[in-house]
Amino acid sequence: MWQGRADGPDDALAAPLPAAHPPLFAAPAVGAARAALDLWARAESRTGTDRDAVLTRSAAEIDTAALLVEQACLRLDAPGPVGDIDAARNGRDAALAADLARTATDRLFRARGSRAHAAQDSVQRLWRDVQTASSHAAVDAARSNSLFATTFRASLPDHEES
Repeated sequence: MWQGRADGPDDALAAPLPAAHPPLFAAPAVGAARAALDLWARAESRTGTDRDAVLTRSAAEIDTAALLVEQACLRLDAPGPVGDIDAARNGRDAALAADLARTATDRLFRARGSRAHAAQDSVQRLWRDVQTASSHAAVDAARSNSLFATTFRASLPDHEES
């Protein structure tokens, strides 16, 4: 699983775990963030510069996160083996997507005010879901940054260790 080798004739599922695992945690975080945005926008129907900024910035971050997860999935679905650099990109992109989802949801949660702290508040439930999914080691930024940087440097032509 770690190397992404298939043991049978079907290599469609042959993707290394470091390439496939991170998007599996980023995707639910992005979906929950999108749901939180929709709920927040319905509940906070007042307009104004501050509220419009919260809505717009959060929507942009969530859309960007979704694009990163989609790109990671396209790499997994591409014909042929998933190489080391694509696996590292998937980890990097999934970690960034989870971070963007968490940042956007945090902003929505704070902008909701004290209502967000009520146990029955739907935005709070989604905020907790995003916090949980984005805290998994598969989308840990430090880990994915290190893997990407090492792999990227090694992929450069005429790479020399200093």
